[in-house]
Amino acid sequence: MLDQWFTPLHNATERGARDVVQVMLRAQPGAVEITTGDGRTPLLVLPLCEDAADRMATLEVILAHHA
Repeated sequence: MLDQWFTPLHNATERGARDVVQVMLRAQPGAVEITTGDGRTPLLVLPLCEDAADRMATLEVILAHHA
């Protein structure tokens, strides 16, 4: 299962948890470039978020951190 490859930031991104992603990236801005075991950044995990509104809100946060 791929979830075991995800960091907490990747998990929050996949779920569209905008506020959690924002807190994590404020604490560690470079985390936006951390990859999973198969090479995906949080930006590349974002399409897994099923809710379009959450996906867009999370995208704005990730892009604000220069992904």
